[in-house]
Amino acid sequence: MLSVERTPEETTWSEGEYIPAEQVWAAFGGKEKAKPGGEPKGVAPHQPNPYGAMAFTRAVVQGGVLFAAALVLAALSAMVTAKQPLVQASWTVDPVLTEQVMLTQEFTLPSSKRRNLRLDVNTTVTSGEGIVHAALLNLDTGDAYLIDDQGNQSYSGTLRDVSAGRYVARLELARPTGNTAITGRAVQLSVIRDPGSPLLVWIPLLFAPTSLLFYFLGRSSFETKRWANSDHAPES
Repeated sequence: MLSVERTPEETTWSEGEYIPAEQVWAAFGGKEKAKPGGEPKGVAPHQPNPYGAMAFTRAVVQGGVLFAAALVLAALSAMVTAKQPLVQASWTVDPVLTEQVMLTQEFTLPSSKRRNLRLDVNTTVTSGEGIVHAALLNLDTGDAYLIDDQGNQSYSGTLRDVSAGRYVARLELARPTGNTAITGRAVQLSVIRDPGSPLLVWIPLLFAPTSLLFYFLGRSSFETKRWANSDHAPES
């Protein structure tokens, strides 16, 4: 660091180099167990920022590893999951009925280890016109699996370890009483066997940028402390 001090009588220039307290203490003490008398307080004006080039490289590498892990998991998921479409159906909404029931064709869920099902419901019906409820009906046992719409018009629901057997999907459009006629509305449904879990991919993808985020936050915080201890701190 190059600094200057001026008085009416003279001007003094000085050059300084930051040395960690441990090195200074060791130079004067010369003992293996010698330790500084206390922790450094504040940030020196020329103290190196620990979040330098090496820290940036480390953050980039960590983020890259997580991103690569997400790609590998995505590839493995595509290889090991069936993602078999069992049903794809669509219906036109009746313009005047207050309740409309829609049934898919019968389909069979085979007896295998992969019996997770995902139901995707998509509709152009608005929230003011009605809401579509979906359920999966087992024709062999009479069991019904309800799908949580979570208050959305279009939604997806996953059913895990569903019993093998014959099924139909039942959709019901419920409309407010006295609602005016609607036209041009449609409902679509797809049933996918063994859809896989997107969380396995999204978790590393979400954490990939966090290493860079912590790097920039740490660097900014260190520089803020440096200026806070300066005689020429910027005005807030």
